[in-house]
Amino acid sequence: MKLHLFADGGYKGKWEGWVKTTLGYTVEIVQRSDANTRGYWLPEGQELTEAQIKTFRGHRGFVVIKKRWVVERSFAWLSFDRRLNREYDLLPQTTEAFIFLAFIRCMIRRLAAFAQQNAVPT
Repeated sequence: MKLHLFADGGYKGKWEGWVKTTLGYTVEIVQRSDANTRGYWLPEGQELTEAQIKTFRGHRGFVVIKKRWVVERSFAWLSFDRRLNREYDLLPQTTEAFIFLAFIRCMIRRLAAFAQQNAVPT
């Protein structure tokens, strides 16, 4: 099964190429809808292009970015784990192990709740 990764623009470049060649995954760098226009003042005498105007038209406030909610939701789940809220470990392997344990505990809780809801009465 070939995996497809969604990544932020910060991972563009060497990392993206490494993942493709070494791991064989496909990588899609997700672009913000307002990446080229937000936060920039136009030089005097310069006007917005038609493409920039179309970007702003119809979008006000928060715009959902493709697959971004998956990452944000996962970080929210991890934030409930008290052990991960403070980082005092020296080894990255220790932190990685605690992240695995946090997700295992999260999934066990979900499976237990699902089993309890769908239990067959005896």
